[in-house]
Amino acid sequence: MTVKDITSVQDFRDAIKSDKPVIIDFYAHHDVSSRGTTYHLDGISTQDGYKKLAFFKVDIDDVPEIKDEAGVEKVPILRLYKDGKQLKEVLIQSPHAAMEVLVQALPLV
Repeated sequence: MTVKDITSVQDFRDAIKSDKPVIIDFYAHHDVSSRGTTYHLDGISTQDGYKKLAFFKVDIDDVPEIKDEAGVEKVPILRLYKDGKQLKEVLIQSPHAAMEVLVQALPLV
């Protein structure tokens, strides 16, 4: 599965309602540290072990109302959702931090 773009608040609401684990990359194109996270998720999302997860990304510069809707204070962050509930949030400072979210998501599928 590829990483899908969230382009509206409604897209965000629909994504997090999923009954399967959803990982959302919140980033900002103006933020240099945000650029690597999406690149890594693109590769991970196609690996067999992660195909039962849904991957999304949202640029909070392009869709600023999502920042308020989701309560995003810093970027880049990854969040894990299932059935409309946020289960985990990690401020991405390294690839290891991203893997923490992914590892926690696997038992949910």
